[in-house]
Amino acid sequence: MGFDAVLAWTGSDDPATRRAKIRAFETVFLVGLASEAIHGALRFSNAPDGWLRPLLVVAFALVAQWERVRRIALCALLATSLAQIAGSFPLTANHVFLQLYILALFVVCDIERPEEQALFLDSARWLFWLVFFFAGVQKLVHGYYDHGEYFASNLSRESFASVWALITPTAEFERLSALTYTAGSGPFRFDSPLALALSNAAWATEIAIPVLLLFDRTRPLAVWGAVGFIIFTEWMARELHFGALFVAGILLYAPTPAIRRALPLFALFYAVLFAARIGWLPGITFY
Repeated sequence: MGFDAVLAWTGSDDPATRRAKIRAFETVFLVGLASEAIHGALRFSNAPDGWLRPLLVVAFALVAQWERVRRIALCALLATSLAQIAGSFPLTANHVFLQLYILALFVVCDIERPEEQALFLDSARWLFWLVFFFAGVQKLVHGYYDHGEYFASNLSRESFASVWALITPTAEFERLSALTYTAGSGPFRFDSPLALALSNAAWATEIAIPVLLLFDRTRPLAVWGAVGFIIFTEWMARELHFGALFVAGILLYAPTPAIRRALPLFALFYAVLFAARIGWLPGITFY
């Protein structure tokens, strides 16, 4: 079995719509990249680079819309991503590396050539597959979901508490919420069967969905299952830029119309985030 055949395990596309799918994904990706940079500058106004990198990211993302200089602008974005990693390492957010790899794919692949369109889509789908699958494996191996330790230790965050208060018996929820992060406090563990089942469902789902994405018959169900899982997860984690990026990546598994029809929803989503960040929509916390 050749390497091309392995790449194609994640699905195939109508050659006539490959370019449209890539450009739709590129639009979501670049808008998300610019949005995250702006939000970072607004949230950390005293950062060393201030508004320099965010303004460069926005400028390069806009320039990338011109076909003649698109790849030059993408190369510039790749350079800013590398600079971001160099400046924040080893505290770099893990999704920044995913953004770097996607930018590298955009730079390397000539999307005007049909064979490279297929290469881009297959490679991008595998990137998201690997992140999804090994996120589940990591949760399983580390064991912080076996007894709900991860969720129990995050109940001080309103976004987590709002979900687990509906799942956990009142007495147990109050006990865990009262724990402090001091020596001897704990244990941060659930006892109720439903809470334990849902905690373990986190790693099980992250392993199962990628497996289902590899088969034609189960792929449509897996796509929408993944989107629902990401939305539910981000309701608690509130890493909304990462969540939006991952939804866009999962939509690469669906036929081209799915991501194209989702473009207005992504535009609305980023507009809402911006309005929330500048205080026009109070009460929305995200990272």
